[in-house]
Amino acid sequence: GDGPPSDAAAKVLALAQKTADELVADAKEEAERLLSDARQRAEKIDAEIKAKVSKIESEARQRAEAMEQEAAQRKQETFGALEAECAELERRRDELRDFEREYRSRLKAYLQSELRKLETGAVDEVPVPVGQASGPAGDEASGQAPAGGQASGAAYASGNASPASAPGGNLSQAPSGNSAPAPSGGASPAPGANS
Repeated sequence: GDGPPSDAAAKVLALAQKTADELVADAKEEAERLLSDARQRAEKIDAEIKAKVSKIESEARQRAEAMEQEAAQRKQETFGALEAECAELERRRDELRDFEREYRSRLKAYLQSELRKLETGAVDEVPVPVGQASGPAGDEASGQAPAGGQASGAAYASGNASPASAPGGNLSQAPSGNSAPAPSGGASPAPGANS
């Protein structure tokens, strides 16, 4: 009497085992499919990310190179302008130095010439007419004609000079330009000319 139930149980067990095996196989297949899809998606996403990163890096590199070139060009232009300005400033400085040197040289020569004139008494010295003696420095500085028979320039100009004092007895004309009194520091006064 134990045979039939045992057979039925064996059949049920076999069916359950078969169903379990099928479910496990289906689960494995689904898991493999899902894993494959996930792997493909991950690979696709990874490829997209790598492509984006590479693109970003390339664009950043290009921008950096462009900025570097632009900075180098601006630097070169700025330095070129500064060098040109420095050259112009140096040229103007040299011109000013040359001008200063020439001006100092001319001024020194002029001052030395005037000093020599002062030392030798030749400052604006006017030659004394022949036959006329030079008066003392005080008379010359005051605008008077040298002693020795000459009247003052004012007397000559007014025509009031006496015959004895005018050169050649000319009463109506002033003496020539050569008889104008020399300034102080001119010719040395003749001894006894003012006595």
